Amino acid sequence: MSHFEIVRTDDGHHARFVATNGQTVWTTESYTRKAAALHAVASLVDPFIGHWVEPGRVAHRKDSWNKVDGTTVEIRYVDERVLA
Repeated sequence: MSHFEIVRTDDGHHARFVATNGQTVWTTESYTRKAAALHAVASLVDPFIGHWVEPGRVAHRKDSWNKVDGTTVEIRYVDERVLA
């Protein structure tokens, strides 16, 4: 299943989108805060589906005309810091 990842590295945080085949197809610059990386994901998703962000997922807004919840996209948190 494709998903977004918020990745913590020694340089800060960044976001990436991982396709179903495991390949990274989108990544952001490095940010000092995790919230900035999460905002980058929200900025990418919003023009296509509208969204609200909850811990662990990006959820589609309810459509005002059919009152149906849309698809949920998983966000995983990954720590790739090198421990000395």
